[in-house]
Amino acid sequence: RNLSTTPKSYLLRNLLDEVGVLVGVCLFIILWNGFAGEGFDDFHGVRRPSPLADTFPGLMVPCAKIPAVPFTLSSSALGLLIVFRNNASYARWTEGKRTWTRIGSKCRDILLVAGAEKGRGEQTPSGEDEKEKRRRRTEALDRLGSSVWAFARSLQNRLWGSLDAAFESDLLDPAGPLGSRPSAARSLLRART
Repeated sequence: RNLSTTPKSYLLRNLLDEVGVLVGVCLFIILWNGFAGEGFDDFHGVRRPSPLADTFPGLMVPCAKIPAVPFTLSSSALGLLIVFRNNASYARWTEGKRTWTRIGSKCRDILLVAGAEKGRGEQTPSGEDEKEKRRRRTEALDRLGSSVWAFARSLQNRLWGSLDAAFESDLLDPAGPLGSRPSAARSLLRART
């Protein structure tokens, strides 16, 4: 999936001009040196003279060369720049992962506390039997669980910037977590725009 979205990459589109110029200069130097300058090595490693030198034997064409000193001097600075950028992006990724872990932990805490507190201090209407009371508690916990699930998935889709089709079908599915409350599912879908 990641490789298929590479041509749409914002970074690649921004660097396309610079990379194109670099490739063009390198290609020009290779072709100039091979056909007009000192010749080239074929696929078998045999040195061939330049075609232009064979055609015009007295013609002395200077070889195009780029000095190595600028690359040598700038390589350590570029290496440090890459390391700093890599560390900064890794720190952002780690902070995002830590935040998402905290969100998941808080969602579990909500459900654990609700499960532990269910029925504690609850006033029972007269004439209601224990089975009905347990059914109401379980139903309330199921609603809370589906709401917490919907919150986490909605936040995930919001951060990704696109609505996941599986998430939308889960929300609107009558047998899904919010199926008994279609208005809650529709309000969640509207809230993300």
